[in-house]
Amino acid sequence: MQSARKAQSYGSAREYRLRGCDRQAKLDLPVPAATIGAMSSCRRTVGMWSLVLTLAVLGLAGAGCGLVRPYRCTSDLEQGAFNRAARNIYPDDVRTTPDGYIDRVVVAWVGLITESHYSEREEDFEVAMVIEHHHFDWLEDFKLGENIYILSPRGEGRFRVVWHMRKDFGLDEVKRWCARGNMAVVYGTPASVDWGLIEIEAYCVRLVMRRRYQLSDYPYGRGVGWQY
Repeated sequence: MQSARKAQSYGSAREYRLRGCDRQAKLDLPVPAATIGAMSSCRRTVGMWSLVLTLAVLGLAGAGCGLVRPYRCTSDLEQGAFNRAARNIYPDDVRTTPDGYIDRVVVAWVGLITESHYSEREEDFEVAMVIEHHHFDWLEDFKLGENIYILSPRGEGRFRVVWHMRKDFGLDEVKRWCARGNMAVVYGTPASVDWGLIEIEAYCVRLVMRRRYQLSDYPYGRGVGWQY
């Protein structure tokens, strides 16, 4: 509860975690303003030692902050799609007002693969994936090691994407990357809505193994819980 109140005081979960002060932070060492102000009334030597101590405390606190950074793309293709995408448009926006979004915008949605269907073509493998959307704060959090992407347990339903992968990967490797439960970062344009299932015409799909992400204990996202 105390962590949730701290998050609200920063204004957003994203800002809160960037400061390295979320529930997983190992260090939370605020430096009172009086520590610095008192130096002016002390002798030079005492002031120097106070400064050294203050910098040491700040350095330790900063170590926690340095373990969280903004999301980084892994290829030029993804970076180009990331730069074009509107990350404040979500699946329910498209379902509610399809005419305002279909064939009009580029979105960036993150989710977990629930279904994958494979077709072998002459030049590549075609993979049709159904993905369950999860809110994502676009941060990389290294405090727990390898699983650096912290997804909200909340999301806005399913969407579908068709992606193509090179033949030289081999079908077994394609199935390993597109397996149920893996994470997908999809950049593309909404093309249609059929019974609530949104079809995305993808420009880029990044696949992430399940060991690289985890679901947050806090249901952040719009409407409920933390905002980002």
